[in-house]
Amino acid sequence: MGRRVLSASNFFPRGGSAHVIRALAERLPSEGWDVTILSGSRRDAGGHGDASRFYRGLDVHEVDFTAALSASDPMDPPGGAPPMHPSFEDRRDAPDRVFASLDDRALRERLRRRMHLVRLRTSAKGRIFGLQTQWGVRISLRRLRRADGMTLLERAGMPAVWRHSISECLALIDFLDARIVPLDAELRPFAQADPRAVLLDTIPGVAELLALTIAVEIGEISRFAGPEKLVSYGRLAPRVRQSGEGRPHTGPLNKSGSRLLGWAAVEAAQHAWRESNPWHQLYLDVGRRSRNHNSAKAAVARKILIAAWHMLSRNEPFKPAPRTGATSVPASSRLALAA
Repeated sequence: MGRRVLSASNFFPRGGSAHVIRALAERLPSEGWDVTILSGSRRDAGGHGDASRFYRGLDVHEVDFTAALSASDPMDPPGGAPPMHPSFEDRRDAPDRVFASLDDRALRERLRRRMHLVRLRTSAKGRIFGLQTQWGVRISLRRLRRADGMTLLERAGMPAVWRHSISECLALIDFLDARIVPLDAELRPFAQADPRAVLLDTIPGVAELLALTIAVEIGEISRFAGPEKLVSYGRLAPRVRQSGEGRPHTGPLNKSGSRLLGWAAVEAAQHAWRESNPWHQLYLDVGRRSRNHNSAKAAVARKILIAAWHMLSRNEPFKPAPRTGATSVPASSRLALAA
């Protein structure tokens, strides 16, 4: 009889521990161990949390919590259904809806890790665009990721060296996606449980994970006396130089403050090119004046942080002011903004 391991988890697959269990179960048989997994499971979340799918191909016995989740008291479901695990906190009257809470420092580190991975992925996508531009080629990333993507580049006249560079970038993107996707799934319950993130998610362009990032970096909104203080903390306030009574001159953005907060606001500002975005006209005006899309995105990012300050101070969702006939809005103005 071979050596046997029973790996049991009282939780449904939702975070790093489940990935560790799966990795060990896949590796231990090569070392002479037979592995059986006992795991909680839920089938009401579109696949995420379903132990039979997460541990597919392994010897897994699941304890299905789906019936308990629909019961009035998940800890005591009717009909003999398995109750939720003892640390279950997703009840309406629970003080904390996050299953296993992280302290602020640990949560912030996960968000910073996500920022690092996303920035690397964005850089790889930008390099693919630049390599194609050198040869007058424009093929979408989605199309390039298909089996015949490299063939399309060859037919377009791109030499093998450049095709290989693009292939390496695509492999890097796949590598990063494999790490970003589970991290996003791990962070999403925290975003859904944080009332500040739920409010910020109503800002156009701010999805739930960016909302969580902004909320965690801000902390208590009372720390900031006004929206301009929050903008400065997000490293989006330009430096101002003035000598005596002379005219003030603006310079590069101030580099003191939270890099993560500024990054999240600029990421959200990427959607300002859409006509439906409340700051679309601002994006066009600043881009036209500066001839720099980065300046336009920074201007919109400042507006997003101004909106965030008002929303969190009043505990109200985003509500854009009616658009006026004005053709230009200063980047530092509070016009066309109501939170």
